[in-house]
Amino acid sequence: MKSARRIALSFMFFFALPGASGCFALFALDDYGPPRPDAGDVLDAGADTEPPEEPDAAPPIDTRPTKRVFITSATTNGNLNGLSGADDRCQLLATGAGLGGSFKAWLSVDNETPRRRFPGLQNDGGRPDVRIVDTANRTVLHNWTTYFQTRKLLLPIENNERGEKVQATDAGAAPLFEGCSDAGPVIPVWTNTGVDGNAISTEEDCENYRSENGGTYIGVVSTEASWTNACAVPCNVQAHLYCIEQ
Repeated sequence: MKSARRIALSFMFFFALPGASGCFALFALDDYGPPRPDAGDVLDAGADTEPPEEPDAAPPIDTRPTKRVFITSATTNGNLNGLSGADDRCQLLATGAGLGGSFKAWLSVDNETPRRRFPGLQNDGGRPDVRIVDTANRTVLHNWTTYFQTRKLLLPIENNERGEKVQATDAGAAPLFEGCSDAGPVIPVWTNTGVDGNAISTEEDCENYRSENGGTYIGVVSTEASWTNACAVPCNVQAHLYCIEQ
């Protein structure tokens, strides 16, 4: 009975063993191939399988209007041909870089300050919700209202009109800016403007930015208050301008 049952469950293969003339070996098919899993293994196989993770949702797209800001690629001394000359410099560089739009310098002369002459800064109770971005399209300010609450930038204004990052002042000029920053070499910017958008001084402004004589206040590239008010320097040093789209 045992032999008959095994024959019923298996196919029989006969073949000649190499080198064994006239001898045959008997093999059953069910003795070969991969082992069959137990029923319990089949049931447990899916127990530790976790469903695939859902992909992270894409961040919401900010559809608010934007205005651009850049730091000038070129430097100049404090003789900017006045406030209008500084604005012209910003506009010339923006146009040359294909930016379009209207740009003015973040600069104060007497009562002509960004807080007074930039339309987006004038109304404390109802400024437009406009995002300020650099020329690499990175958000520098969520809007002017939140800026005046924190007095800080989200990112430093370090890209020029062509979207290129400006470099720190050369080592030879570094002693001229001692005390402007604790972070080593600085990128100086003509401002004479405090964090509130008003003039720091109505007297020390390079004679209304028409002379290399005297002294004035600068900012240095940073996210802190020093971005616009870092220290006082002579008017004969070289510095950049911040240019902001209107």
